[in-house]
Amino acid sequence: MGISSFTINAERLENVSMVSYFQAGIAYAVRTGNPYDIDPADLCGKRVALQVGTYQEELSLERSDQCRDAGRPGYDMLAYVSNSDAATNVAGGKGDILMADSPVTAYAVARSRGTLEQIGDIEESALNGIVVPKGQPEFAEALRGPSSTSSTPATCARSSRPGATRTA
Repeated sequence: MGISSFTINAERLENVSMVSYFQAGIAYAVRTGNPYDIDPADLCGKRVALQVGTYQEELSLERSDQCRDAGRPGYDMLAYVSNSDAATNVAGGKGDILMADSPVTAYAVARSRGTLEQIGDIEESALNGIVVPKGQPEFAEALRGPSSTSSTPATCARSSRPGATRTA
């Protein structure tokens, strides 16, 4: 069994069963009041704080290249070892915007003592799941809980409470 922010996708379901437990996507936070008038849809030339080694870093590299291809400055990426470091540097003004998983962003805003606010919509929202070995359908059903009506773990991944979210 594995529990982390594993996105449920077809490639993973070929090898393991997954039981969804929350939905997350990419979210953004800026200093309260948005003093730099940041728009998450246009981050060309902005100081984007994020955690190194994450999907957000990969996406930022792609989007930064798109900015340059359009003749605009790329992202000024500030990659930190932890999301908390990225959030702290946005709150302190070193970064313009925090880009992280939506639960991470919500937690950073909640813990910021009013120095950060979330802006924009959550992007690329997807179910995340607990990884269970494929040959253990009873275990997957037990994790899923008493509301289960499905008989296979692969179905668990698709039919469990998609509206459930965890914010911290």
